[in-house]
Amino acid sequence: MYNKILVPIDGSKMAHKAFKHALSIAKAFDAQIILLTVIPENVVPGGAYRTWTHPSMVRRSVHEIITIAREEATDFLTESMKECEKREVKASYKISTGDTASIIIETADKKKVDLVVMGSVGLTGIKKFKALGSVSRKVSENVSCPTLIVR
Repeated sequence: MYNKILVPIDGSKMAHKAFKHALSIAKAFDAQIILLTVIPENVVPGGAYRTWTHPSMVRRSVHEIITIAREEATDFLTESMKECEKREVKASYKISTGDTASIIIETADKKKVDLVVMGSVGLTGIKKFKALGSVSRKVSENVSCPTLIVR
């Protein structure tokens, strides 16, 4: 029934809970897990542009924030991969930058996944603020496969 399971993961407790559910499902169906972390493009708060007057300063700061976010993502994705290995579940991971919901939907379609398992609320990348709007809602409404939203 399930061969490929996409698990968007951002380091939040809710995403980890969803990952644990996906791990159980993958084990039961001998499915592969694809872990996906999306670093939002809009990592600098809007008001910051008013205080940073020089464009090179903004570019440098955004680059540094994205670099740190990639390092943090690699750390928690590596830990998740170790958990998959312990449970003898095939897994891979990908880190992307862009609009979170769009990247999840695009990845699900490109990878031809059978199920998306995600938390109901997560983090928005670096600053760990609750997401504005509902990524899980957008994904569940637009992805072409079933979606399990974990609370």
